[in-house]
Amino acid sequence: MDIRGVVAVASVLLLAGCAPGAATPAEGEAPAAAEGATGCEASTDDSYAPFSDPALSAHPEDGTEWGDGTKLDFTYDAYDAARFPQFGYDLGYIQDDGSVSPMGGGFFDKDEEGNFSTSNNVFDSNAFGNYGFMTVTITQEAEGGGDPLTTETIGVYCLKFVEG
Repeated sequence: MDIRGVVAVASVLLLAGCAPGAATPAEGEAPAAAEGATGCEASTDDSYAPFSDPALSAHPEDGTEWGDGTKLDFTYDAYDAARFPQFGYDLGYIQDDGSVSPMGGGFFDKDEEGNFSTSNNVFDSNAFGNYGFMTVTITQEAEGGGDPLTTETIGVYCLKFVEG
């Protein structure tokens, strides 16, 4: 191969490296939200992957609208009153870039053994109209009592935040 052939091959390789394509995020940056993704699929934060503990026999459906005083009901079949359980939640909404912005949380109302709910309003927020997550936790005494309290995540649910 003569010098022109070597230059031609090198040029093709250099241009191929500059061809437009999906850029990879720099170290420490979150990947961009999936193009065309809707709802909670637009999240780029894997720590909010929706799931439900099998003991939660009642919980919100994916994409349930909440924040306007609508009641969300849960039933936890593994409820053990002797462990003094408290159910809580944390909220986060999905921003345009796919990252999740934490927005606080609270405790559920205990309706009866194993049944709990919330009908809280989400106050004026950038979350309105956006999808996000409700992370549900249970805090209770360790089995056998007298031991330190334990907190466990028992569900992550996709919600659409609406204005109350």
